[in-house]
Amino acid sequence: MPSIQVIGVTKAYGSKRLFQEVTVNFSERRRYGLTGPNGAGKTTFLKILSGDLEPDAGSVARPERTSVLRQDQFAFEEQRGLSVVLMGNKRLWAAMQEKEHLLERPKLTDDEGRASASSNAQSRRKTATRRNQTRPSCSRVSASRRANTRSS
Repeated sequence: MPSIQVIGVTKAYGSKRLFQEVTVNFSERRRYGLTGPNGAGKTTFLKILSGDLEPDAGSVARPERTSVLRQDQFAFEEQRGLSVVLMGNKRLWAAMQEKEHLLERPKLTDDEGRASASSNAQSRRKTATRRNQTRPSCSRVSASRRANTRSS
């Protein structure tokens, strides 16, 4: 089973030693947490694990196919929290951006308003249809249960 192996890793900045001779194995399909106070070296340790930073001593062995999800805590600093959450839903975010764009215009024609409303209605119908296809409605579940009860 592939795993990430940390062997005798040490890291310091100047006289401040963050960690010394750390040895640990991270097994596949397991979840791990890394906790500690600010400045303890959590981010530095993760950078060493990912290969973005070299340790002062020791080594890290990773499987050949290792993926890293990088998170930039400053990437959305200028955005509202709600906007960042909405960005996770690409279609909703695109609709919100279109709405903002239309509202910024000095004058919106009736045709532009109708076209936008029509586009948003179609998008909502597609989402509702997809939602109904991926999870059974109460009536479908009830009908299924009645059918199973009758056949018993």
